[in-house]
Amino acid sequence: MAPRGHGHQHQRRLRGGPQPKLYREFALPYVNELSEEFGGIIIHSCGNFTHQLDNLAKVHTLRGLNFGASETPFEAVWERFGGKTGILPHFGLNKDFPFDSHVEFMEHILRTATHWRGLCILVTPPALEAQTAGAAPSLGLGPHVVDDQFVGHFLETTRQTLARHLGSR
Repeated sequence: MAPRGHGHQHQRRLRGGPQPKLYREFALPYVNELSEEFGGIIIHSCGNFTHQLDNLAKVHTLRGLNFGASETPFEAVWERFGGKTGILPHFGLNKDFPFDSHVEFMEHILRTATHWRGLCILVTPPALEAQTAGAAPSLGLGPHVVDDQFVGHFLETTRQTLARHLGSR
């Protein structure tokens, strides 16, 4: 738990969950109550939650939105909330992943974002043993052996991608 007044992360089932009207009526008052109690809230959701963007704009002291950019289009979230709250996109577990690599994912986010205020890209190596967790392999690449070469390549390509973009703005 965060220190009093510094916020709370809240996980809600927004994708296949309640329709916007039901969420607004039955969930939003309680989300706002939590946000007020903890001094803000970060909402996490798996799946596409674009149908809830109007409701999310009504969350009191919304500190951030954490979501899988393979399920929820980054563009829609950035257009609505970029610069107004923290935007924390990450790899999702979508079996039809739209990016071929973590570099392609980062490039997409960094090309789409119009500034860096509030942007925190959560980048992780491709999933290990995803089938064991009941999910498709992240990035369609399947299980990997994690060794120094694998981690080194991941870190170096991440660093290079950030350097290309951070140097350009």
